[in-house]
Amino acid sequence: GILLRIFMRKPLDVLYRGIDRVTKGDYSYLFEEVHYRELSGIATRFSEMAAEIQIRENSLQALNRELQQEIKDRKVAEEALQESKKRFQEVTENMKEVFWFYDLTEQKVIYVSPAYEKIWGRSIENLYQRYHEWYESILPEDLNYAKETFAKILKSETGLQREYRIVRPDGAIRWISDRGVPI
Repeated sequence: GILLRIFMRKPLDVLYRGIDRVTKGDYSYLFEEVHYRELSGIATRFSEMAAEIQIRENSLQALNRELQQEIKDRKVAEEALQESKKRFQEVTENMKEVFWFYDLTEQKVIYVSPAYEKIWGRSIENLYQRYHEWYESILPEDLNYAKETFAKILKSETGLQREYRIVRPDGAIRWISDRGVPI
């Protein structure tokens, strides 16, 4: 047992130091000082394992750099989108004209500018909830015309200019001139 400890101490110390270096991230350690056949096999396999760990770590670092760049790119895109939304809101809130986006698939208004409330005298929220409120606001004599021209707008590539009258909640009648364009 004493001879075994004497002969094994140096190779085991070399293995221990090598394991410690690999644990700390030094994957280049080759265990060259180990010459005993049994320990040499262990040292060789440990060197191979350290090389595999180095390859995987390099791959993970490259992926991490890619992810960091993607995060930066997304932040830039998100900031640009927020700036675009802000400009869109500033423009639409200061326009005197009404415009809206209508989703044909969902059959609902997805955006209407604030001027709608001033011109129609009706709530934007109600229009979002009940698009038929728009039809209800049209003077009965102009309703068929408005419906027919809306159908023509949907088939048109360039849009259509039209005029019709609405009745505001206070009873006032207003002429509306609009242009619908399918997008």
